[in-house]
Amino acid sequence: MQPNPTFLIVGGGLAGMACNLKLRAAGHSTLLLESQKNLGGKVGLKEEGGLSFETGPTMFTGSRAVVWELLELLKLEGEAFPIPREVTLRYVVRKGRMRPLQPSPFFLARCLALSWKEKWEIATEAFRKASPPGTEESVEAFCLRRFGPHVAHGVVSTMLSGIFATTPAKLSVEAALPILPQWEKEAGSVLKGVIRQAKQAQNPRNGLWSLRGGMAQLGLVAQQQLPCWTNTEVEEVSFQNDGCMLRVLREGQPQTLWAKALCIATEADAAAQLVEPFLPDAAQSLRSFSHAPLAMVHWAENRPKESRLPGGIGFLASAHSGMFSLGTLFLGNYLQEGRGPRFVSFVGGTEFPERAEASEAQMHAGLQADLRQLTGGNMGRICYIQRWPKAIGIPGIGHLQKIKTLHAQTGPFPLVLAGSYCGASAMHDAIQSGFGAAEVLLQKLASGGLR
Repeated sequence: MQPNPTFLIVGGGLAGMACNLKLRAAGHSTLLLESQKNLGGKVGLKEEGGLSFETGPTMFTGSRAVVWELLELLKLEGEAFPIPREVTLRYVVRKGRMRPLQPSPFFLARCLALSWKEKWEIATEAFRKASPPGTEESVEAFCLRRFGPHVAHGVVSTMLSGIFATTPAKLSVEAALPILPQWEKEAGSVLKGVIRQAKQAQNPRNGLWSLRGGMAQLGLVAQQQLPCWTNTEVEEVSFQNDGCMLRVLREGQPQTLWAKALCIATEADAAAQLVEPFLPDAAQSLRSFSHAPLAMVHWAENRPKESRLPGGIGFLASAHSGMFSLGTLFLGNYLQEGRGPRFVSFVGGTEFPERAEASEAQMHAGLQADLRQLTGGNMGRICYIQRWPKAIGIPGIGHLQKIKTLHAQTGPFPLVLAGSYCGASAMHDAIQSGFGAAEVLLQKLASGGLR
């Protein structure tokens, strides 16, 4: 007998899981459809050579309330642990050396990661008059206007290469880093906004956190709790007066599903394929989202301390720093797994996409050259490489307007879109879009928009 849920959710990543959990918490029946064998999307686990490797994020920012809401719905909040402050020291690569970066404005003078020219541009930014432009700015344009060329092309470029795997010129400041124009508007400058926030009451959940057993617990636990069909391909979506119909292949067998409404929580290009028959303009918009390719290279030392990497959480490098990688996380310093030193390096990005497809030998040679330059050490052996052709969405100029248009185009249908591309492509953006999609569906149901 076929299920007849109120809501169908296509896509078992963070957005789809969040939407599903929110709808079920409101008392509605759901069914989640996922093409892979496990839920979680990019947040997964790979077993290789007796070790397990995270295929996506290994930590989350504790100040993001939506992440805690997801953990509470999954009953996983007790599995979260804070990464010790002494471990969270970050480094950035400047002139071939790792420099410690202390993000607090109160340590500006002694911050070794910044040049004196950058320090001067940051210190004097508070005295520049706020003059928001009439058109949308890139992060590069905003930082040039507020700070100057040394900050915009220095520390900002380095940080964003590590976060978005691209350059400041390709990012919309309103879409990627909306807190910056908000501080400019409300506090008169970015520096004043940072100081004002630092003085406010501290959230005990601030800082970086992870989960015992890894972030892949999100998908594994959700798969146990939620009604879901894995290994299921959606072939066709259509709408009738009384809701929507999906034709699917479940483990190769054709099935037909009905529901009052649908959430498509897949990557943008997969969503485009599903909506193209009835929303061709929306499909075109979905295909226009750009992404950065990335390879996650998991490696381990053959002998303790042979890499000579310091304590801390990791380092970031600008795409044009001369380094092969965009950065490395020192997983062995903060993951509570007891499996010895572990590292993951990130290779690729929009500036050097071909590197994400490099062979294992090429990866080893490139990363070894990085270490030789930075520490004089050896990287040991590569254990596993996870390649993502579309790892990180690039929220460029026009991104917010595109999202607004997509929501308007889907409005007349018992349909809503969700995914990290609906925000700034971070983990919390995916979760927030899923919760937001659930709220839209519930509002449609309450208003009689769904029969």
